[in-house]
Amino acid sequence: MSKHKKNRRRAALKTCDPNLCDHCMYLGDGDFVCDLHGLGPEETVFVMEEWEPTEHFLQCRHE
Repeated sequence: MSKHKKNRRRAALKTCDPNLCDHCMYLGDGDFVCDLHGLGPEETVFVMEEWEPTEHFLQCRHE
């Protein structure tokens, strides 16, 4: 008898990219916001400004 391998899923890589994350939104001019970790239910934080990562870039990766 052969051994069966378990199907293990890798955790999806999180990145601040609107194509890969539903919480990331492109505003234009290289600015991206995330609505997942805002200070309130309707607030957002900038994850990139003028194509440069901010202190909040990839903050959801650590959760």
